[in-house]
Amino acid sequence: MGIFDKWKKTKTIEIQAVDEEDVKERIKTVDLNKVVSIYINANDKFCSSRFFMGRKNRGVNYEITIGIKEPDLIKEKDSVKLTFNLINSDRYIQHGIVERKEKHLITISLDEDIEKLEDRRESVKMCCELNGSILVLGKDIYVEYANISVGGIFIKTEYELPINHTIRLYVKKIDLNARATVLRKQLNSYGVIEGYGCKFIELDPSQEETIMQYVNYCLSKERETLVSRDVYNYIYDDFK
Repeated sequence: MGIFDKWKKTKTIEIQAVDEEDVKERIKTVDLNKVVSIYINANDKFCSSRFFMGRKNRGVNYEITIGIKEPDLIKEKDSVKLTFNLINSDRYIQHGIVERKEKHLITISLDEDIEKLEDRRESVKMCCELNGSILVLGKDIYVEYANISVGGIFIKTEYELPINHTIRLYVKKIDLNARATVLRKQLNSYGVIEGYGCKFIELDPSQEETIMQYVNYCLSKERETLVSRDVYNYIYDDFK
């Protein structure tokens, strides 16, 4: 069957993009010791982190320092929305303000409100480092992919793609051929194209299963990392 044979036994764990209508209940605090990853939305852009240091006061999280890969996407005083993905598949969102930034580290002052989210299969998203090609306007272009879900994919390329145009794409590692519509262009702080957000068109069941198997494989690797790491991710109390 190929590279997915070992992934098919993985229990389905759904971590998804955040939709406001998914909110089910409010809680007082997130157990950061159980967090697998954090997704960060700032200025309508998306980035992620795998290590962080949290501070809490009387059991409530009020500040968190996060290491990010894309420091140009966030600046001091930006409003951000954090999605906490837990090892048991629970997800929570919490808003905050970037109080300090130093290279790849940002420190966020957290709002008190925390919202627990409902999972939905069709919104599953996973950061990735994949490559492949796209066919657009008769040209075959090599590209990289930054995140993937059964709903869509983010293409990393400096090539100018036409918005609302249909393209054919191929993701090499998971042997995925699919059609997608180019929805939006993302620029960095210097106005240089970073890539494009695309929506898949009419995925068949086998294509959806291919993507979900890859997402679950990546999540199982993150869980293994969470168990093994004991240096970067921690919380500490401050009883001032």
